[in-house]
Amino acid sequence: MKSLEHYLGCFRHLRRGVTPFGPAPHKLILLLTFLDEAERGHLPLNRIALTEDLERRFATIWQEQITTGHRMSLALPFFHLQHDGFWYLHARPGQLGWLVAQTSVSSLNSLRNAVEYASLEDDLFDLLGNAVAREQLRQTLLRELARTEYGAQRASCPFCHLDDRRPLLAENELAVALLDAYPVSKGHTLIIPRRHVADCFSLEREELLSMQRLSVLCCRELLRERHHPDGFNLGLNVDAAAGQTVFHCHMHLIPRYLGDVPEPRGGVRGVIPSRRQY
Repeated sequence: MKSLEHYLGCFRHLRRGVTPFGPAPHKLILLLTFLDEAERGHLPLNRIALTEDLERRFATIWQEQITTGHRMSLALPFFHLQHDGFWYLHARPGQLGWLVAQTSVSSLNSLRNAVEYASLEDDLFDLLGNAVAREQLRQTLLRELARTEYGAQRASCPFCHLDDRRPLLAENELAVALLDAYPVSKGHTLIIPRRHVADCFSLEREELLSMQRLSVLCCRELLRERHHPDGFNLGLNVDAAAGQTVFHCHMHLIPRYLGDVPEPRGGVRGVIPSRRQY
């Protein structure tokens, strides 16, 4: 039996097409649609047909989540999800040869003519009946949406819509720097790429260099002049397990002062307190 953790991993590593607007969100939206249908009691059997109700629900969730120029298509993820290992297409009589020969199907009518229904892997379908598991799967999909440049998460992202009352310490073409709204020390600064990406691993080389220039060449000197710190911590949180709460990449530049903690030895190792001392 495959576990919830297995499917959480599958949802985090979906095969998604590359588009001018970023990774294709279609599979994420389709899976959110299935979770929503299961919660509403509309999936009593592991037989998912291309009904008008499914099409309407997919369109509703798409409009709630996607704000970029991606073209909405239910046919594309319904067909391509079969390559992710937990989704199976069941052909109508006489249509299996045609279906197997296709590399992609973008027409909903063509897919309806060839596919009687689709099904999830049995273990995943069983998990959809568990409210706790269903919510964990949903949050994983929403986090994946937040990691990219589209979606409702971007529309409400605090770093995409900076308050004019928070003056910038410094800026360049690809990044900005400003004081943290919840500082852990005097002068605690955030360096933020202008482009909405979830973490540093998604940045382009020039964006990384721009953030480095602001932190090392600009903000460090500004903070030295203003606050005379005795040292600095510089770091990033990547994903929820590492403490990230705003899924728009940002670097913390934290001035440190002699005596600000009883024992500073170990520095950033303190993220796991029991391992800080060595």
